[in-house]
Amino acid sequence: MANLNQVIIAGNLTKDPVQFDYKKNGKPSSFAVLMVAVNTRKGDTTYVEYISVKVFNGQVKACMDYLKKGSGVLITGHLVSSSYKDKNDVPHWGMDVFADKVQFTGAKASK
Repeated sequence: MANLNQVIIAGNLTKDPVQFDYKKNGKPSSFAVLMVAVNTRKGDTTYVEYISVKVFNGQVKACMDYLKKGSGVLITGHLVSSSYKDKNDVPHWGMDVFADKVQFTGAKASK
């Protein structure tokens, strides 16, 4: 059986993208975080999932230039696990969505 780690998300941004700059191997780099709201139905009930997505490389500038709160996106990506210990040495685990491709499903943002 083959292994598969793929996520597909279609929704709307709940806020403008946020860019973070850092140094990777001494070179400047950056990533953007998109907060995406996805409506989900379970029976007769609809609820909203809020999903944080990290975007890297050349897609960062395009996301910052074209996306804003309310923009529609279709994202394909993969899950990445992370863990850390807080100041009380208590372990915490989480999962992040790393975007492989971000498609804009709305008009260009006017900034």
